[in-house]
Amino acid sequence: MAITENMDCFTQGHIHQSMSRNDVRETIVCNKSGYRVKPQQIHHMITGTYKEEYFGVNGMGWHYSRGAEARALGGRLLTLSFKRVKNGNVKNIVKHVDSCRFPM
Repeated sequence: MAITENMDCFTQGHIHQSMSRNDVRETIVCNKSGYRVKPQQIHHMITGTYKEEYFGVNGMGWHYSRGAEARALGGRLLTLSFKRVKNGNVKNIVKHVDSCRFPM
């Protein structure tokens, strides 16, 4: 899905993992001088779960009782920052996308 759409951040949930990674894909940019290929950073983040895997003191929830380990609880905090950069007569916007686990 992240490859087919023009996006800077892609998020998904439901798989009860908590992770993020940065991927690079090639995009085609069209301007007055023609077409060119440009790398684009995509931040891919997967949110955790809010389902408690352990029930009670003994940890005998269904997920744990079938032999699977407990998953990370919580979501992710998304950080976006933008900065305008001028190089001669060319103006660009530099974007930074990141995320971290919440709660830590």
